Amino acid sequence: MKTPYSYITILFMLLSIVPAVAQEDNPPVEDVTRTYYREINGVFYKLRGTEAIVFERFNDYKPYFDNVVIPQTVTYQGVEYTVVSIGEHAFSGSYGLTSITLPPTIRSIGGGAFYNCIGLREFRCPENVTRIEDTAFTNCTGLSSVTIGPNVTNISETAFNSCPCLTSIKVDPSNPVFDSRNDCNAIIRTADNALMVGCERTVIPPTVTSILPYAFQNRLYLHHIVIPDGVTSIDGAFYSSSLYTVIIPASVTTITGFAFENSNRLTAVTILGSNVTLNGYVFSNCYSLLSFTILAPEPPVISKETFSNCSEKLTIHVLPGCEAAYAAAPFWSRFTIVGDADKMITDN
Repeated sequence: MKTPYSYITILFMLLSIVPAVAQEDNPPVEDVTRTYYREINGVFYKLRGTEAIVFERFNDYKPYFDNVVIPQTVTYQGVEYTVVSIGEHAFSGSYGLTSITLPPTIRSIGGGAFYNCIGLREFRCPENVTRIEDTAFTNCTGLSSVTIGPNVTNISETAFNSCPCLTSIKVDPSNPVFDSRNDCNAIIRTADNALMVGCERTVIPPTVTSILPYAFQNRLYLHHIVIPDGVTSIDGAFYSSSLYTVIIPASVTTITGFAFENSNRLTAVTILGSNVTLNGYVFSNCYSLLSFTILAPEPPVISKETFSNCSEKLTIHVLPGCEAAYAAAPFWSRFTIVGDADKMITDN
């Protein structure tokens, strides 16, 4: 005969089964207070709260190919997430990626997001993007067209570094921070008239006052550029450019950093200013440079890095009567000094 205790025990066991059955019929909703990393429809995301970030595949790297379309929302375990950002290195190294379609919900493009995506041809910035971070499109060697949206307020100087095939650059006319005035094919920071990003078809407007680092870095087909009178400083702008010659107007008083470093096709430079500062590796590794004309009566102070690894055949053309000053100046004296700058300017 069963005791009351036995009946109670059996009853307890039956009751404990009921929730388990109900749980199987109604799987739990994903905990929105946690962070999840999931691949959804071939794209890897970081999910938290109600937002999704296209994220770098950190365990099992797989490059993206062809055209990738990012939706406005993704759903995981019953929760809908709004896609708000392209995270750091999200598509980095996806050499087979040829185009990317982004939704208007995207607010930022992370550092290195498309780094080394050599097959990417065009980037059209969604209207709500506010930031494009460091090296976002660096080494996108096939990138030819960039359009910056109306709400972008921050663009890293290295965002479009080493994009040799860029030919078209446009900024939405309603953007309050950046512009491409006069259809100049460049990104200009409006507040201080600083040119940030240029390409082989850039026509520098006369209102530009400075050319910033990386602006024309590795522009493979940029052979000639007119720098207008009004530009006062050039800082690392033409590193590894393909310029053949360059004339620097009298308005330029400062050339710094790696302004023309590694421009190994550069054969002739003319500086029209009488008071110019040359700081850093300005013409380092310009081993094709054979003619350097400068109108400054007093030799600018330079360092051993300014013309490092330039040809010993380089001739410095100075104004008549200034030969001795340059021949006695440190780091100028290693080159041939000729007092014919006035003639060189007339001939050019």
